[in-house]
Amino acid sequence: MYHSVAGRMTDGFRDFTVTADRLAEHLAALRDGGWQTITLSEAAAQLRRPDHDQRRRLVALTFDDAYADFATHAMPALAAARAKATLFVPTAHVGRRAGWLPGNEAARPLLGWSDLADAGGAGVEIGSHGHEHAPLDLGRPDGIYEDLRRSRLILEDQLGRAITTLAYPYGYQTGKTRHAARDAGFHTACAVVGLPATATDGQLALPRLAVTQDMRGDDLLALLTRRPRPAQRRLRRGKQHLWYAARKTRLIAPRSPASKDDRR
Repeated sequence: MYHSVAGRMTDGFRDFTVTADRLAEHLAALRDGGWQTITLSEAAAQLRRPDHDQRRRLVALTFDDAYADFATHAMPALAAARAKATLFVPTAHVGRRAGWLPGNEAARPLLGWSDLADAGGAGVEIGSHGHEHAPLDLGRPDGIYEDLRRSRLILEDQLGRAITTLAYPYGYQTGKTRHAARDAGFHTACAVVGLPATATDGQLALPRLAVTQDMRGDDLLALLTRRPRPAQRRLRRGKQHLWYAARKTRLIAPRSPASKDDRR
């Protein structure tokens, strides 16, 4: 899971930015390590196969929020490496600014519709990141459904292609968000969680691993090859439930794009 790919990074967004050089280093490490990049929908299809081989080195690269720097910094690196990727778009903010972010970071520009069409034409899979980029898990079921359905229909109308993948804003998801995603027409959805996806994970709650600027190429490979034990996976998911409970009781406010606690 990536967010911004930029030539420089601000202190307030460092945890969610990698430089173009670092992304290129990651892509080279994946190539040299024998990893094949695929889209999220392709990854989900692999996990559904009864003969899926967990030893295959397949990795889905995802980019949340559709920042304008995806076109200027990420796309050239992906094209040079012939790497596939999935880009998640919050439709209310297309061509505008990242208004859900705090302080000066809210001025970050997002891709416009022509940019998204160009990315899709270049082979990038386009998915939804909700409409308003709201923490949907705290909303009413009908409101969650309307936000997700609206986002999917807008993307399909603007881009002229089926949209079946979703990344929950902030990575927050519960049973009601998963049900709403299914009813809104999504086949695959992902959160954050900080675990590698396996065939035992639900297709509407696939975990992801966050990538940071501090990770070198060999660090990324080590992250991908780490296999948490069942007890570690249960502990990780247990923390997610505690985090949701704390936010629901307003003990903790959501942080953008996803809290460090969500990503560990």
